[in-house]
This record gives sequence, structure tokens and C-alpha cells, in this order.
Amino acid sequence: MPDLLHLPQAGRIQTDQFDCAGKNRFLTPAAIVFASFLAVNIPNKAFAGRSDSLRKVLQTASVADTTRAQALLGMAWEYKNRNTNSDSIRHYSDAALKLSARIGYTRGEALAHMYEGIADVLDQNYDKAQANLMKAWAVMEKQPPSKDVNELLHNIGLVYYMQTKFPEAIAYFERSKKSAKDIGNDSRVARAYFYLGDIYNDMGNFAASLKEYLGALKIYETLGATNSASNCYTNIATLYAQLKEFDKAREYVGKSPKSFESSTNPQEVYQNYANIGFVYSLMEDYQKALELFNRGLRLTDSMGDEYWNTVFLTNTAEIYTTTKQPAKALAAYEVVLKRQKTVPDVNFVLSAHSGMGRILFEQGKKREGVAHMQEALKLMQQTGQKKLAMETSGELANMYEATGDYKKALELSHTYQRYKDSLFNADNERKIQKIQYDHDLEKKQLQIQELKKTRDIQASFARKMKIALVVLLASTVLLITMLVLFYRKKRSEKRAKEKVQGQKEQLQLQASRLEELNHFKDKTFSVLSHDLRGPINSITAAIQMLNNKQLTTEEYEILKPDINNQLSTLNLLLDNVLMWARSYMQETKASDPAPTDIVQLIGGNLSLLGETAERKQITLTGTTGAPVMAFCDGGQINIVLRNLIMNALKFTAAGGSVSVQCSEVANTVRITVTDTGVGMDAEQLESLFTAKDGRNTYGTEGERGIGLGLLLCQEFVRVNDGTIEVQSEKGKGSTFVVTLPVACP
Repeated sequence: MPDLLHLPQAGRIQTDQFDCAGKNRFLTPAAIVFASFLAVNIPNKAFAGRSDSLRKVLQTASVADTTRAQALLGMAWEYKNRNTNSDSIRHYSDAALKLSARIGYTRGEALAHMYEGIADVLDQNYDKAQANLMKAWAVMEKQPPSKDVNELLHNIGLVYYMQTKFPEAIAYFERSKKSAKDIGNDSRVARAYFYLGDIYNDMGNFAASLKEYLGALKIYETLGATNSASNCYTNIATLYAQLKEFDKAREYVGKSPKSFESSTNPQEVYQNYANIGFVYSLMEDYQKALELFNRGLRLTDSMGDEYWNTVFLTNTAEIYTTTKQPAKALAAYEVVLKRQKTVPDVNFVLSAHSGMGRILFEQGKKREGVAHMQEALKLMQQTGQKKLAMETSGELANMYEATGDYKKALELSHTYQRYKDSLFNADNERKIQKIQYDHDLEKKQLQIQELKKTRDIQASFARKMKIALVVLLASTVLLITMLVLFYRKKRSEKRAKEKVQGQKEQLQLQASRLEELNHFKDKTFSVLSHDLRGPINSITAAIQMLNNKQLTTEEYEILKPDINNQLSTLNLLLDNVLMWARSYMQETKASDPAPTDIVQLIGGNLSLLGETAERKQITLTGTTGAPVMAFCDGGQINIVLRNLIMNALKFTAAGGSVSVQCSEVANTVRITVTDTGVGMDAEQLESLFTAKDGRNTYGTEGERGIGLGLLLCQEFVRVNDGTIEVQSEKGKGSTFVVTLPVACP
């Protein structure tokens, strides 16, 4: 399996009872299926150029929904090809899936599910990956041949391959091959041949494997794809090495061009190092094998590729074990086991346990050695690797016999025999099927000869039966037609009733919503008439007194801060009313999402409201320094910040503090507004974001409000794909937490 960790057929040693695996198990280049999902390593400049173009499309408000969905899928594809983590792929594929489902864009839904599946593979959640890929196939299966269909078939085959479901994998790779031929894509035809060769190799069907590899090699050489041809040569070499035909193996290693070392795709370089090293290890040329594995270790270490680094580390450990360097082998195995969380591949773990088990047992640490071998056997059984489980059962039986635990030795000898019988029976069943096929073929030939003799008699009888069948068929068709028409009529009536009922329920919900909004509107405007009239009358009176020279300049300067404060309050109140009207009456969505510096918005609001905080003797602080970028409508989020800070100042007494902070947390931007004010009880918290009566509130200096600002905050955060939460305790203050999508770099 060139893309999946794979334990090749091990060597044998003779013991008193069992013919078991005694040589070390190398991890072959079948190691990484991820390489096939992320097979293109795009240069930074090319990636930046394409991704920037796609982002410009996404930031254009007037672009059509289908174009936007295609741009989102394009971003997911770019991050897939960039060898990035699953989060970036999933971010864009999720958005594409939601948009495509909303507008009925079926191709977009299928591709989004496929990219979701690829992200699941990167997370090593293969069951979820298979589910997503099959959702995509449910749509694509009905489509004509295309690159999309071919890529999906290929990926489904790969996931089945990773799950060691070989028959299913073969079926989908064969379909992938046919699909590639239908669209005239020779490179993808060769790719299907190559993977079929890997599967047959893993199954031990070397003749079929060689046929597929040679098919791939012929196409790659015609296309001039030297690096892919090199992979074919080295895989054929490993095949011959496993068959102990070392001269042939050397021949194909020699045919492999060295150009792969200059490949821009590091996966190809790793794969060839691992392949050739594996061939040399089978030929017992351990010095050359170790040299290649060490090259791979140095290269993967410099590239930061921990997965492939673990492949080469495990293989060097096997070399050290074979060449009687147990200390080095154990040190390498321990590193492999420590990486279980960061590189969670069961084949690494079972290889390390079995290698450590043999070494420790040979060193006299028999209990520890047996424990490691038991763990390896458990993992082999869990992953369905019968051949390895058989070999390890035999080794464990010998170990228990050597320690005098004959009961355990007997149990494991039975386990060994069951596996051996199972494998033998599978082979025997194939032979029986072949004999049965030959017998059935001969029998059918005799039946054909006999049928020819009675053809004339049957033809006469058939003509009579044909007339009867036509009459019967016509009657049946008529009856079925009547039943279908009756069924469709009933189904249509049922759907009509359901539709009317649904419309009725929707109208009732809308009426309830309109009644609630109308009541809230009446209450809002009644309060607004008071809140607007009072400050405006005060300001008008002050100006008239100043004009009539009833106020001196000094007295006006004393009143000026209060006038400014009232003007700021009026301005925010009017902004809230206008924004509320747009949001609730015209159902406005976020119209201009773009990368926005939240730190800059916080700074602007701190400057605007600093005088209010100073007047109330409240300490007002906030995040400064490096930008924190969110993908949102800057104008709407600015209104959210201003309302939250004004509320905090309103309900905080003199001597208190208000803090506004923001940071990037797990692909989101987190904004907190914390005060040391009066706080809220459970009942107030429950009705905080609802348009209900009785929500008038008064600040620490009698400032009046109706909760319109918080409703507006909730709506603006929602349409910007964010969340808003509040934590509060009566008498101890409140903390409002807003999360927004982080802007992609």
C-alpha cells in the first residue's frame, strides 16, 4: 500500500512446535494514504496568488451564490493541496455545504462532502470519512463521467484501503480506472493501476500485483512521468524481494531513476527511500538499507513531517534489532510509542510492541517481553491482520513454554492453529471454487448440446405461451397502472393537506412574531419619546439661556461635559433605533464581511467613551497592541462593542472598572466586556435577549434604557456567524462574551 502503513510478509524461524515469524517487520512505503489525498505540494507564491483571487470573490457582495459556493470549494481544494491541517479544509467545505444546500447546488454539496471526508481522513476518523464520501457518491453516481466523479471514486477506494477492506477497495479502484478511461485521463488510469497493484501485493496475490504495476509503469513512461515511474520500479522491486528473487529486485532498483530526489513533492522522495531501503533489508544488505532510512529520517526531520519520520524511525529500529544492537533499537521503539497521540497509527504501535517484546525476552526480561507481545497481538486482532496475529500467537506460545506457563502456551497454540486453519481454508476454498467452476462449465456444455435437440419442440410451445403471456402481461400492466394512479392521487391529497397545515402553522408563527414586534415597537417609541424629549429640551434650554446671556461662559463650560454626554447618548440611541429597524423590519444580513481589526475597534470606542467613564470615576481599559483579525462586518461589530461598553459604564458605580479584551482562540476571535457593576439575577438573564415588556432598566446614576441595544447586539453577532453569551451574578458584575470567525491569513 504505497499510502498506508503496512507490515510486509515476515521471514520464518523454526521452533519446536511452530513455524513463526522471527525476522523483524519493516514498515514498507505502503505507509501513507495521506499522500494521495494531499499529493500536490504547491509553492507559496502560487498558493497565495490563487487563494487571494478566491478571497476577493468571496468578499464581493454582488457575486452570485453559485459562484460564491465554487469559490469556497476552491479554497478548500487549495488548502487540501497545500498539505494543511483539517481545520482549514473543513472551514471552507462547511460553508460551501451550507450554501450549496440552501441554493440547491447539488454538485457543490457533493464536492463539499468529499472535502469533509478528506478532512476526516486527516483526523484519522475513517468511519466518518467513509460516511461523507458515500453522501457525495449518492449524488455523483448519477452524473456523467468527469474528473470530479473520478476523484471521488479514487478517494472512496483509498479509505476502504486504509480500513483494510480489500474487496471494496478493489471494486472502487476498478471503477476509478474505468472512469479515468472514459474521460481520457491517462495519468489517473495509471494511478488506479498502481493502487490495485498495492492491494494485490498486500493480499499476497503477487501475479495480479505485478500485472497492475506493469500497467501503471507503461503509462507513466509514455507520459514521461519519471517520478511516478520510479515508484513503480521500486514497488516491483519490493515484490520480487518478497519472493526471494533478489536478482530481479536489484534489476528494478537499478532501473529506478534518481530524479525522485529532486522532486518538489516530498512524499515521492520519502516513498522511494522507504521502498528501496525495504528491498535492501529483504536482501539482508542492512548497511544500504540503514543508509536510506537515515536519509529519510534527516529529511523528514528537516521538513517537520512526524508521520513519515516515524516510518523511518521504526524501520531503523528493525535494522538495529536484526544487526544485534538492542540498545539503539529499544531507544527508537520507545520514541515510536511516545508518539501515539501525535501519530496515532496502530501499525507503528504494534510494530514497536512486537520488536520490544522480542528484545526484552531475549535479554531475560521475560515478563516485560511477553506483555509487549500480548499488546501487539491484541492490536493485530483488533485490526483484522490475521497473518501477523497467527505468527505472533506462535511466538507467544513459545515464550510461555520457555517460562514454564504451559497452560498459556497451549491456549496460544490453539489460537495459532485457528488462524493457520483459517488462512489455509481460505486458500483451499479458492481451489475448490476453481474445480467447481470447471465442473459447472463442462456440465453446461452438455446441457447446451441437449437443448439443441429439443429446440424445435420448445419453439412451438413458446409461441403458444407467448400469446398467453402477452394477454397476462397486458392485464397486469393495466392493473398496476390503475393502482399507481390511485396511489398518486392519495399521495397528492396527503401532501396538499400537509402543505396547507404547514402554511397555517407558519402563518401562526409569523402572526405571533408580528404581534410581539408590534407590542415592542409601541413600547419602544413610547420610551423613546421620553428619552429623546428630555435631553433635547435640556440642551435647547441651555442654548437659549446662553443666547439670552442668562448663562456666563464659565457656567456653560461647567455644563458642557453633561451636554456632550447627552449628545453621545442620543447618538447611540438613534444608531440603535435605525439599525434595529433595518435588522427586524427589512431582515438585513451582514452586508460587508471583511477582515477587521478588533483591537482597532476597541481603541476607537475607548476613546469615544473615555470622557463618560472619567465623569463617572470608572476605570476603562482595553486590549492594545498587535491586530486581532476577525472576518465580520466592521460597522455592525463596532455598534455591538459600543452598546456593550455603554451598558457596562451605565451599570457600574463610581470607583468600579470596565475591561474590554480580545484574543484569538481555536480559530475564533473572543471578545469580553467585563464590569464590576450591579450584575443580574437569573430572571433578568433569562429575559435579557427577548423583546418583552417590562424591560426598562436604570443605571447607577438613573440612566434609563429599554434593552434595545442588547437585542441589536444579538442580531448583529448572529448575522456575522458569531455567538454572544453573558455571565453575571447579582452585586458582583457581568461579563459579556462575543465570538466571531477568525479572518483567514
